[in-house]
Amino acid sequence: MGRGLLTFFAALALAAPARAGDFYAGKTIRLVVNFAAGGAADLEARVFARHAARHVRGEPKILASNLDGAGGMAGINFIARDPVRDGLTAGYFTGFGARAVFSPEGFRADPLTFEMIGFNPGAAIYFARADIEPGLKTPTDIMKARGIFAAGISASASKDVTARLTLDMLGLKHGYLPGYAGTTSVRMALEKGEVNFYSENRPAYQSIIAPLVKSGAVLPLWCDPGVAGDRLYVVRSVADLPVKPFHEFFREVKGVYPSGELWDAYRAMLGVNASLLRTIVLPPDSPKDAVEALRAAVAELNEDGEFIEEATKILGFAPRYETGAGLNEQARRMLRPGPETKSFIEAYIARAGGR
Repeated sequence: MGRGLLTFFAALALAAPARAGDFYAGKTIRLVVNFAAGGAADLEARVFARHAARHVRGEPKILASNLDGAGGMAGINFIARDPVRDGLTAGYFTGFGARAVFSPEGFRADPLTFEMIGFNPGAAIYFARADIEPGLKTPTDIMKARGIFAAGISASASKDVTARLTLDMLGLKHGYLPGYAGTTSVRMALEKGEVNFYSENRPAYQSIIAPLVKSGAVLPLWCDPGVAGDRLYVVRSVADLPVKPFHEFFREVKGVYPSGELWDAYRAMLGVNASLLRTIVLPPDSPKDAVEALRAAVAELNEDGEFIEEATKILGFAPRYETGAGLNEQARRMLRPGPETKSFIEAYIARAGGR
């Protein structure tokens, strides 16, 4: 090839816009976690950041930082208010879906306009003290229990709502004690006998509740199923645990699958909260190259053996993130429950003392 032709192609290369794979070369991404350091969400985000950085073309640094407050909304609105929107500030959020559906007025930008990079379905594990009268030896013994008192964060917290819904669907009378700061304080309350029923996602369950299960003080009962349209499935994070998804537990004790308003509300809550347990986002109107580069990195991360090994060691499971070109549309369908179901959930929350 002649020198003139080589010079021509070199000039074209210099003039061409950067490909999505080059977008992050030499840059640093700030990954904002909307809950405090040391919690389950923070641990997941830091494992994610450590390994995802290897897969973003251009090899940027990814630095996780915590911005908690306002029930997670401080971090979300920090991203929403980002005036630059250059792809260098992303969010690793918990509770984004439930807030987007039931408290959209708290967002500084329309929650349906965020750029979805990935989300990780989760499933709460429900458990009870084994000494609830007359005593629990197997999960189905909960159907004979007397004096159930569920611990909670607040009446409007999505995890509290789903816990109450499962008890109500089973027809179990229960008290409800909100106001606990988190799993550590709930464990202390469990040990003191102040409460005897709670639910928690796998990382916190693994580190804080599992020792109580091993000692025999606590018994796991059921877990949330994953929801994908009309399909229910076992979520990866709880697949190795000896607990049934709630609808299978319900069929075991009732002889039929659950149905009705409570069931519709439960499925809707799982769709916006459990299915979107951890949500990785960029602000609205972020550069297309940034969105494509990060989605490609998340897809590669799902197959990364080092990530899987470390996540399993630290978290008890390896997250597998939904991602891809159609992710915005997929998430937005999940964030639009039917108006009747939404109204029912709002009234259900209000009856328990929530906003």
